[in-house]
Amino acid sequence: MKSKLIAIMIKAVIDLRLLTGYKLVPLDDWISLNVQLSENQTNTKQVKELQDELLQWQDKWSQSTKRVSGLTLERDRLAKDLHETSAKLTESASEVEIANSEMLILRDSLEEATDLSKQLKEALDRWTS
Repeated sequence: MKSKLIAIMIKAVIDLRLLTGYKLVPLDDWISLNVQLSENQTNTKQVKELQDELLQWQDKWSQSTKRVSGLTLERDRLAKDLHETSAKLTESASEVEIANSEMLILRDSLEEATDLSKQLKEALDRWTS
């Protein structure tokens, strides 16, 4: 029993101590190393979670950038269309103004022709009578 107890104690000492090179590490250092290892594992999980979250945000940023780029192209296309439409409208307004001026000239010419026609008819009536 005594030898069994010694064997268990030696096994416990070996289990509770870490061999570094040829030196035994004290139990307190072993415990602190285990605590640090546990903290490192926790930190590693947190870093992984943060990396995953960062990737999600990068994906969202990429999608938003694509949408903004598409909207910018659409805005530029609409601005070009607006400019072209404005130019056509200005040209049409000029054509309408010219047509209006021509109509006024034709109306004045028609009135003058009507007056001349009346004068010619009166002269013809006088000449035939």
